Amino acid sequence: MNSSTSIYDSLINPDNLKLAWERVRYCDRSDSRDWVGLKVFAANRDYNLELIRQSLMGRTFEPSYPEIKYFPKASQTLRPMAILAVSDRIVYQAIANVVAERARPMLSTVTNRQSYANVLSNPEEKRMFMPWKKQYHLFQNKFKSLYQEGNVWLAETDMAAFYETIDQSRLIKYLLEKGLLDELTSEHLEKYLPIWASVKESEQIRRGLPQGCLASDFFANIFLYEFDKELSIQEYHYIRYVDDIRLLARTREAVQQGLIRVDRTLKTLGLLIQTTKTTVRQISNFDEEADRMASKLSEVDRRLHELDDLSDINDTLEEPSLHDVALLGEDFDVENENLDLLVAHSALQKDLLDLFWQSKKSIDGSASDPFAERHLKFCLNRLDPNLEIVTAILPYLLDRPWLTEQLHRYLRKCELDKDTIEYLEKNIIATNTVYDSTVTFALETLIRQNVSLRSHHGLFRTWLADNKRDWPLLCAAAMALGENEENMSILLKVISSSLYSPSIRRTAIIQALRLAIDEHEASCILQQGIYDQSPIVIDALLYQLYVEYGLTIDMLGLDKSQDINEYTINSARGYDNSLPHLKQCYIRYTFTKFYKVKFTEPIDFHTLLGLEYKRATDFLWQSEKSYLSNPSRYVSQLDLFHEELLYPILVDKLKWKPNREDIAKVSLPDRMKHIQSKEQQLQIFASNLLKCHQLRSSSTEAHTRLDKILDPTNPIKWNERDTLKKQLCGAYQELVDWLIIQSRSNGTST
Repeated sequence: MNSSTSIYDSLINPDNLKLAWERVRYCDRSDSRDWVGLKVFAANRDYNLELIRQSLMGRTFEPSYPEIKYFPKASQTLRPMAILAVSDRIVYQAIANVVAERARPMLSTVTNRQSYANVLSNPEEKRMFMPWKKQYHLFQNKFKSLYQEGNVWLAETDMAAFYETIDQSRLIKYLLEKGLLDELTSEHLEKYLPIWASVKESEQIRRGLPQGCLASDFFANIFLYEFDKELSIQEYHYIRYVDDIRLLARTREAVQQGLIRVDRTLKTLGLLIQTTKTTVRQISNFDEEADRMASKLSEVDRRLHELDDLSDINDTLEEPSLHDVALLGEDFDVENENLDLLVAHSALQKDLLDLFWQSKKSIDGSASDPFAERHLKFCLNRLDPNLEIVTAILPYLLDRPWLTEQLHRYLRKCELDKDTIEYLEKNIIATNTVYDSTVTFALETLIRQNVSLRSHHGLFRTWLADNKRDWPLLCAAAMALGENEENMSILLKVISSSLYSPSIRRTAIIQALRLAIDEHEASCILQQGIYDQSPIVIDALLYQLYVEYGLTIDMLGLDKSQDINEYTINSARGYDNSLPHLKQCYIRYTFTKFYKVKFTEPIDFHTLLGLEYKRATDFLWQSEKSYLSNPSRYVSQLDLFHEELLYPILVDKLKWKPNREDIAKVSLPDRMKHIQSKEQQLQIFASNLLKCHQLRSSSTEAHTRLDKILDPTNPIKWNERDTLKKQLCGAYQELVDWLIIQSRSNGTST
């Protein structure tokens, strides 16, 4: 991208959005991919990317709350993994792309000197980062060379909950100061991050980055740039791999001083070190330290070659149905398929097998090797199917649940015998109530192997009816219920209830359609889902409607009294050009989402406001952005938006004055009085806009005039903000209804 191009222009550049899609599709971590969402997006890629571009330009892009997977940790706590909707992931990646290209020269000063993780690859490559294995080897080699130079004292630590505690405001402020973001792009990131970082729908979190995204890996690196630079000029040697920090020096005092400096500097960033993982020691046995950094694994790994080369990628999402993609998931992962081919060599398998049994013996023994679990996971990721290994690892599903993901990856490679299937059904699915992720993996493993779970359908229906288990488990339960038509009722209940997460509703639709006996039954199922408000659900539904069933929205025979939301119409146009074209409008979007206004017919505020549309939307954007953080600014920006909104109403609709300049000479209260005297149908609208103006006038914080600023502080209170918002819901609805009536009576488009 041209360096003279503005950052925002680079963000919305079609080539940047396409690169973001490529990086999301092929290069994101497999455990955080939304496989169904990827297939649906790929079916209409160019159109969907243009929709995203238009929504960013019109400020109507609506971020979705992520769905959080929780995985057990060895500490008996849970590790969160954010599953962002594909469109959200693309926007997040697109922002990271443009920042990365501007940050590349800056980051190069610490890259492979102090910081070794998440190193940027060449511009515009599908992979965003250099292969992690190569980088970790460099990290290992740097550690070794520093030791060989006589730095035998080591301070080792890492950061507690690193991604979850990054201060978003501090990050964005830093990006602005360094010229890596402009104001407009930063406003987008500032608006979206609190939603993407949230672990609970409807709550916005001002700390943290969503885990499992390349963009988060990059921004985390940026956040620590000044820290890396500061630590690099001290008397000790500092190296870092993600949140793993190592200090080496010739004396104990030097690394102790360095550890104190690390601790204090991290605290200024709002980060903390893990005290339980912090040690200061003299390296007496380098081989042991090398093994601690997994060099033992590296010897075997070198024989596996580099698996990160994605230069020849097949299009793996073209053929399978949505049900097959949801069922097989990671089986479509190119890297996993290549891996099976690479580990077939018998000599290598023998070495891996020896290491596996050695590691298992250590884990089960009284004096456990601290590296045994790491070695066991390494082997399971690379060993060929072996039922003897399956039998050996089954008890770990209950005894060591933090290994569940690796254990089930291995089980999926094997053709399971009767005893293993019985163990998973009896000891995991039917009775395990501690870790839902363990039950989920067991269910998914058996479903993929076409094991009938009909004897458990009653339990699965109970889970879905209660809706109290984690969403991945309920998705797996819904998938299993697609085995038999007697489960249609519970699936339809899920589809029609917003109490279930979008992913559960989407899975229910896929399975219900699988059970449909004919096109008419499929049409009834699709009718229930077409009014859903979640893009995750709608995208999958439209794909099935148009691609898998060859139907159209018009063929569903929908109730004309119910309105299909704007997102659905715009998305469906990718399949059906006969649908109306709805120009994206930020005012219409905000009225609908933020103030619950219902549009029986779309209103084009671009036409209504003309050249002042952008000015009006700027005020409304700033108002919405300030709602949670600054009630006074929220009210002041709304009042300015109302002024812009009144000009075309008073000049073009009511013909009170000939132009904007004449209206500007009349005070806003007098404008409201005129509307109330002339239009009975705008009484609520005029009254509540006047209340907004009066609330702004009563607050010194809502003014920018110097004489007001010098007055004693009188901010608008939170309850006053909330009351005003409720009043404006009715005011805006009355305005919209009036504008629609006006357009009908004039026989013109509003």
